[in-house]
Amino acid sequence: MNTNIEHELAPLCAGNSHPEYPLLRNGYAPVSRYPAADFTPWIVQQLRAGRFEDIASLMVALTEPTVLGPSPERRYEWALRLAKLDIHKVLIFQDERVYCDFHAALFPYALRGALDGFIIVSGQVDYLVRAVSPFPFKVPDLGSKVSLANSFIKKMQHETKDLAVAWSNIPLYDYDALNAVLCAEVPATALRSRLAEATVGARQVFYGTLIWGAGQGGWSARQFGVNEEATSAELVSLGLGVFIDDPVLVLMTLKKAELLATLGGFPTKQGWSKKYLINFMMKEAPSVAERLCGGKKVVDILPLLRDDGLSLVAWSNRMKDALTVAIGFA
Repeated sequence: MNTNIEHELAPLCAGNSHPEYPLLRNGYAPVSRYPAADFTPWIVQQLRAGRFEDIASLMVALTEPTVLGPSPERRYEWALRLAKLDIHKVLIFQDERVYCDFHAALFPYALRGALDGFIIVSGQVDYLVRAVSPFPFKVPDLGSKVSLANSFIKKMQHETKDLAVAWSNIPLYDYDALNAVLCAEVPATALRSRLAEATVGARQVFYGTLIWGAGQGGWSARQFGVNEEATSAELVSLGLGVFIDDPVLVLMTLKKAELLATLGGFPTKQGWSKKYLINFMMKEAPSVAERLCGGKKVVDILPLLRDDGLSLVAWSNRMKDALTVAIGFA
């Protein structure tokens, strides 16, 4: 195990480090396991160099605050097996370069979601779908994996029928339907070519911004360590985004607690919504708002890319079931 991993990766964290756990993000409870940086580019480098032990050491450091669960040694062994996984047995891509991207994305995803049959009920699969969205894929031995998935669903429905409703609402997979999705024409070729040049983190912010609006693309990506400012600049440099100078949108990128903390002495209420709080700040404390904005801008998706982007969102959503079956039953 690399005991110096925290020191080696500290420069990547750009001041976001938690004081006690340097590789986790400051401002969030350590047990939430929010990485202080998007480590996927670094993980890609280690995968290509065969430095699997360093990746496993990173995962141990990121899961150190875990109260319950396996020991650090067991977590290290698990991460090491994941690092050595042959991704070609999980998915088949036409573009060889995406294998490392997908492999690297599995590690931040694993901090939040399952990598076995329970991935079916995971709410985090969007992260993996967006990570590989520029690249069509096939699922090796799809038929047997669909059978395994359906057997697992039936088993869970039987075992939890009196305890939980989650599994009762999960439909069985249809091989023909999944295969049809995998064989269908993929939209937005030009846009996918641009997204293929982006980092995994920038792809997350692209989709988040497209769906939730300017400046809001980083919220769902924070839990995976994505740096909103860096990825916003990356999207602009790739011709995928444009910066907008709007103080209200900049303030919307902050947490409500951060806004309240700057308004000590003002007659604010905890129950105010963030939008109401921002409107109050702009009217009653403009100097505070100006200080928080500090010349910052937010990113939005270029308008001419919006239609293609939304078509790619729809296609990616259709690919989620195939990806889930591929990962959970490889």
